[in-house]
Amino acid sequence: ISGGPKNTETEETSEIGLLGDLNDIKILYTNADGLINKRHELYALLNSMESKPHIIAITEVKGKIIKNSVMLSELNLEGYQCFCAGLEDSAARGVLIYVDDRINADLVDMPTTAFKECLFVKVHYSNDAKFILGNIYRSPSSTDKNDEELCKLIKYVAKQYSPTPVLLVGDFNFPRIRWGSEMKSYRGLTQSEIHFIKVIRENLFTQHIYEPTRQRGKDTPHILDLVISSDDLVDEIEFMSPLGMSDHAVISFSCRLKAKLQKELPYGYRWDKGDYSKLCEF
Repeated sequence: ISGGPKNTETEETSEIGLLGDLNDIKILYTNADGLINKRHELYALLNSMESKPHIIAITEVKGKIIKNSVMLSELNLEGYQCFCAGLEDSAARGVLIYVDDRINADLVDMPTTAFKECLFVKVHYSNDAKFILGNIYRSPSSTDKNDEELCKLIKYVAKQYSPTPVLLVGDFNFPRIRWGSEMKSYRGLTQSEIHFIKVIRENLFTQHIYEPTRQRGKDTPHILDLVISSDDLVDEIEFMSPLGMSDHAVISFSCRLKAKLQKELPYGYRWDKGDYSKLCEF
């Protein structure tokens, strides 16, 4: 697991470098199915948005077939701190969280879990106020043992950090679960799916996604990507087009927390403003 601040100066510094108060925290989540070859699509998406998200969470950072290892430096995004897990594990797909440089965030270790592929950060959004953000990827081939560890992880987070708000996002790959009013019984569900639902309910979490998030071709659409919170935090959910050839929707939503931007982006050299012709003549 790696991550930390990456402070850079961009053309938007005059706008995004300002400190101030926020009525909510805007979050973007998706399963990229390989981010390296979709970075330009991510840049284009961010540049098209009226206001950029304060947090971006991505699962399946690495593609299905990786010939070369992915370095953290390849994933840096201007204006954001980058936290990542699973890049060095050849069996992992990788999970990532970007946090606005103006918001203090710390990597959180989860010592009690053996669950594969998760990443947690503590986001300090206003003075002493904070919330826990987890990004989780459960493989479609996850074993019963790994599913049990996932449930243990959720229970641990709920108990360890209460009453601090907890927000979980990710690709959980439980296609048979019909979230919402349609889920009147556990009929047709596996034991792992039933246990997962019970853990969510018993720990008073709320699952907010009720529309399919993944579809390819003529395949039946499914709700695989979830947004789960311990408090009534989530609002303004929007489903956007996938990144590149990914078959997972980009999910945008707001977190109802009044945040205060803690840090100002530092000044730096504007290399794009250099007169390089004169420099060569010199």
